[in-house]
Amino acid sequence: MYLLFENAPFLGWMVSTDIFIYALAAGIFLSFVGYWFVQNVIGDLVRKLLKNGVGEENAKTLADLSSDKRLYKFLLREGKTLRNMVSVKGGSLTPVNVKKEGEEAPKKKGFKARLASLKRVKYDYTNAEFYIPEDKVEKAKSKFAHRSNPFWLLLVFVLCAVVGFAMTFLVPIIMELIMN
Repeated sequence: MYLLFENAPFLGWMVSTDIFIYALAAGIFLSFVGYWFVQNVIGDLVRKLLKNGVGEENAKTLADLSSDKRLYKFLLREGKTLRNMVSVKGGSLTPVNVKKEGEEAPKKKGFKARLASLKRVKYDYTNAEFYIPEDKVEKAKSKFAHRSNPFWLLLVFVLCAVVGFAMTFLVPIIMELIMN
């Protein structure tokens, strides 16, 4: 085991090459999991919209796309990345729990008032119709053209584990060669 920070009093015994190599392998695997999630889960919705909902006149609800899941509702909130590609008919989602104009809310003070101000605005997804604008069709096709096979996820995990394990033995040998 080769210590990266030998002279540092705290980091000298905390950070070794083994920890560094395993963290690097885990980071590579987690980045591939993120890519797989984008291609398969988010891409599934975009591919359905590319097939049925290009243009505002062909807008579809989540129920029409058989994608009426909490995850898609979470990803299609206002201001999120997926909404740069997927638009909603009418320009924005309809908020559900917003007070009507003219109706005054009682003024609260203190901790409860701060908690009430942190409430997240909920939107109505039952009637919201989503579509991909014509100018973003090419971008959507190039980004979400195909699904990733789940076999690749397993393969990348095995490769990261094998390379990480092998590097825990090779790095000290290489460092000894460099030091001498």
